[in-house]
Amino acid sequence: MSEYAIEIGRAISRNSCLFLFDEPLSNLDAALQVHTRFKLERLHDELKKTMVPATRLQASVRFWATNPDVETTSNPR
Repeated sequence: MSEYAIEIGRAISRNSCLFLFDEPLSNLDAALQVHTRFKLERLHDELKKTMVPATRLQASVRFWATNPDVETTSNPR
């Protein structure tokens, strides 16, 4: 998790306009997933930047899909 936070910090410091998250919550236990979702949501609200997840986890899809522009490109298996 700390390596992930460092990479997010690097992207923020470079003033990136887009954040691509590759399976951002898949390796976390349920409690940490909830905590991390809250942190990512707060970060999104503060930065006003586009955040794009690549995930297969349905809970993650529902979390990220609070934005009407989010689209599922394939059916999960």
